[in-house]
Amino acid sequence: MALSNISFERAQGNLSTPLAGEDHISALIFDVTAFPGSSADGDIFEVFSVEDAESIGVTEFDGSVGATNYQSGIPHLHISEFFRVNPGSSLFISFADCSSDWNIIGEVQSLAQGKVRQFGVWTRQKLWAPGATVLDPYTLRLLSDMNAQASALAAINQPASILLSANLTSIDAAGDTTNISLITDISGANYPRVTPLIGQGHSAKVRDIQEEDATHATVGCVGAALGLVSRAPVGESIAWVSQYDISGGEMDTVSLGFGDIGVTGDELNNVYPLDSLTNTQLNALESKGYVFPMKYKGTSNPGTFMSSDRTAASGTDYDTISKNRTIDKSRRVLRSVLLPFLNSSVKISPSTGQISAAQVKLYKVACENQLQAMQDAGEISGFQVRIDPTQKILISRVLNITYSLVPNGTAKDIKVKEGFTLSTSS
Repeated sequence: MALSNISFERAQGNLSTPLAGEDHISALIFDVTAFPGSSADGDIFEVFSVEDAESIGVTEFDGSVGATNYQSGIPHLHISEFFRVNPGSSLFISFADCSSDWNIIGEVQSLAQGKVRQFGVWTRQKLWAPGATVLDPYTLRLLSDMNAQASALAAINQPASILLSANLTSIDAAGDTTNISLITDISGANYPRVTPLIGQGHSAKVRDIQEEDATHATVGCVGAALGLVSRAPVGESIAWVSQYDISGGEMDTVSLGFGDIGVTGDELNNVYPLDSLTNTQLNALESKGYVFPMKYKGTSNPGTFMSSDRTAASGTDYDTISKNRTIDKSRRVLRSVLLPFLNSSVKISPSTGQISAAQVKLYKVACENQLQAMQDAGEISGFQVRIDPTQKILISRVLNITYSLVPNGTAKDIKVKEGFTLSTSS
């Protein structure tokens, strides 16, 4: 029998400084049919560290013989990567069976009182599925469903962006997983509130997780990517090289996570490690509408970066995450300042029957102050607020305000002309 004793255990992860504001507030949803600890389908938790998630039964991957790993350790990995990239953030997590609908997205936003700015979704469901005809061989049901959920939230003034990490282990309708050139082109889609992610870390841990998973589903990078979005000011691209390096954790090396996912011996055959792909293949993936982690070859920088911050809406005003976050933030701040004016009295000029100049100025200044704060914070480059003083509010009882933003640009490509000269004065 041992001597009486008082023992102590050091806790870790409790000193992350809570972040200011609400732009960082995020949610991770895991589409699963079994739930951690004593939780049930659709339960929602707010966590501030990976330790908080562990307390509800989200276990880290343990590759030892006989170990029990909740969902092969995938939720733990993404929650860990989120807090590694952006410690101190607020994260709502939920585990729900989404085989019939994605209503859990709205339920999480409701519980969070509309404060979630960006969602990450991980699912074993296929990103693309065989369509009904040869001319339309694929359906983008997941992208359509996610965008519909986000649009519904925006309609009730709770806008958010969605990062989607779906299963990519069947590239074409026949189930081919080996020919990367068959990957579906989604660049013509029009789902501005959704960003489809491909790729994942290529660490031994990630490879073991994908091997253990019964379906060998793509592990993905949604945790790290969501951490970047929550960390970045709304006007900045998460692909900015000098600002958003996600190397470390499980992201020092990269693979696509699909390919020849059969197992030989104790390893997956080929999940397309990044260094096995040519620039032509990577450019093709980007041009087809995907965002993925990548390296820049020929430099001394060993970092890992996102390829872009595009959404599934190329060629529109809302083709990037940063543009969507910027307009969504402006909507939120203007609504907050205009809400007190709802049903208020409006002064009318007795000589014209139009809104008085003083009343127009009151509304305009209230809006401009909010947008000026965004400009001062570097979130936009400029703005304009317009209120037509001739509108017939006595008749319509509707006050129309128009505003427009000049968003920050992104140097997606930099072209440099080089050559020789006979002298520097030439």
